[in-house]
Amino acid sequence: MTRRAVPGGFVVSLSGVIDERLEQRALREGLSGVVLFDLDQVQRITSFGIREWMRGLKGLVAEYCGFVRCRPALVAQFNTVADFSGKGELLSFYGRYQCRHCGLQFEQLIDLRRQHEQVKAFNAPAATCARCQQPAEFDDVAADYFSHAASLPPPRPPPQVQAALDGAEAAAPFRVRKSVSDTATTLTVSGGLHDEAHFKRLFDGLEGLVSVNLRQVTAATPAAARALQESLKQPNARVWLVGVPPALFAPMAADPSGKGQAQIASVLVPLKCPACQHVTSCEVGARGLDLFAAGQPCAQCAVPVVPERAQVLAIRLLALASPPPELSTDEGAHSEPVSAPVAFGRYQLLKPLGLGGMAEVFLARQTGVGGFEKKVVLKRILPHLAQDPRFVSLLLREARVAGRISHPNVVQTLDVGQADGRYYIAMEYVKGWDLNTVLRLSALTPLPLPVGLACRVVAEVLGGLDAAHRAVDDQGLSLGIIHRDVSPHNVLLSTTGEVKLTDFGIARAAGSVDAVTPSISLKGKLAWLAPEQLNPNLGPTDARADLFPCGLMLFQCLTGQPPFRKQTDLSTINAVLFEPVPSLRERRPLVPIGLQAIVERALSRVLEQRYPDAHSMRSELEQVMASLGEPVMAKDLAAWLQQLVTAAREHGRLGPDEGFTPSTPRP
Repeated sequence: MTRRAVPGGFVVSLSGVIDERLEQRALREGLSGVVLFDLDQVQRITSFGIREWMRGLKGLVAEYCGFVRCRPALVAQFNTVADFSGKGELLSFYGRYQCRHCGLQFEQLIDLRRQHEQVKAFNAPAATCARCQQPAEFDDVAADYFSHAASLPPPRPPPQVQAALDGAEAAAPFRVRKSVSDTATTLTVSGGLHDEAHFKRLFDGLEGLVSVNLRQVTAATPAAARALQESLKQPNARVWLVGVPPALFAPMAADPSGKGQAQIASVLVPLKCPACQHVTSCEVGARGLDLFAAGQPCAQCAVPVVPERAQVLAIRLLALASPPPELSTDEGAHSEPVSAPVAFGRYQLLKPLGLGGMAEVFLARQTGVGGFEKKVVLKRILPHLAQDPRFVSLLLREARVAGRISHPNVVQTLDVGQADGRYYIAMEYVKGWDLNTVLRLSALTPLPLPVGLACRVVAEVLGGLDAAHRAVDDQGLSLGIIHRDVSPHNVLLSTTGEVKLTDFGIARAAGSVDAVTPSISLKGKLAWLAPEQLNPNLGPTDARADLFPCGLMLFQCLTGQPPFRKQTDLSTINAVLFEPVPSLRERRPLVPIGLQAIVERALSRVLEQRYPDAHSMRSELEQVMASLGEPVMAKDLAAWLQQLVTAAREHGRLGPDEGFTPSTPRP
């Protein structure tokens, strides 16, 4: 966390992960006048972080408080957590976009000072793909994503805030904080290093192991850089520099001897994505230098970001070294910490996987007698909702629905219970990727999904849906389960070639009542909803509503593009309701002619003309696969996925040691 003085107040910038280590006092003490929270570098917030954040804001005394450049992880909290903004005003936030031509995913800033009317009407502002210059489409449900911003009047910040937003900001003050442990002394330097900054007195008298944390240095003049180098020549101390910013490591690289006996553990390097323009600060240590030089995919759009050769050369001249184990380099201040497993009931939480408005998701380990171990995905309700009967009911309803379905093509619910006062669901852990990620990477490489495998994936999804639709209770009566959110995001492909349907969070069973969301709201992603879900006058929403997105999915698996997704929500709805089904063979001429008929029947807007059930549609897909001559097996899908990983690396879409980012059930 850093502070910058602005006319009449302060700008507070947060970065990394907001968790239980957030100091509440740092959000309010010493702040007065107008206060802007810049959240551009915040990538995640935990449930404990939400608690500390709200408590900190509650004690903030300011004439005006505003939030700018909020990332999607925080937008979700503004939308779902009551009083998350305290008395502050949301001024700008990022929206997710995807180009339907080249598959690029990116974020674009939405400024409510200028675009509030569009947001209030749930119309996403236009965006242009940086890679192919084609119009991009909003990659979320606008009615959900804009709910908080649309419920408020247009922001009217005071003049000094307008000036700060337009770039009239003063330099942050230079500060040093010292802490002493049994093994080392740590100096944390923050703010701007100006010509008058004095460092020598900071090092006088220091002995033994010394860590100098420079991650929070915002700027440095050449004179200040030289003064710092001179002060590092300490005969009685072993000095390690951590998180050295470019303004400091450039002069050190030009004159490596100038830093005396000090050694450098890591440097900070700004990297800008050439496609989506997302800028991130990458911390490079001795062990990660080769991987850094080879490039890595952008965190927003997966386009390879390769550092400039001069950057790599300058870092090599610094001769980075690995610090001794007794030296704490405070990695958690800059990157997500790697912590020991945390006990939770019968499970050990290994690492967080996602956070939503109702629950958080972890990779967990279940242990038993005789050395038994099993990895699971554990979804537990957020602490501030643990006693809210509405949300507890919603979580337990999801567990009841999913627990009634036992099929190899459905992610299994293994356990539901309560520990430490919080309800949870334990689910099967699928080591692999979601279909949306696979299709996006496939579109960026010359390796389209083969026809047989496309049919196999959709056929397996239909197998899982058929099991859900046919599920019965203990008396043998149909449960009437409808998934209502079938999409590539909720289809998992394992490394062994298994296909599994997940996320029955908004599924409906016969006789159930939606506990939280009104019945008139749209559930699911707009581009994947059946026409009757968008317009109830077209007919009832029954099991056939799950077959419509299967037709959409088959079309995208074969062509790389969804048939009806448009730039705006309104255009997408209009396309689903009225536009003719695009010709499959025009986009991929060599597909069997029978697939065009399957797609058209699955996408029929007349319910009586659509497939009556998932089994019927799967049977026709199996016939097409049989006509291809060779059986399509799980091992074939596993082999193609490995080929895709290799192709993505060769084309710079993945780093040399990376796979895809695994997908998990949504919180």
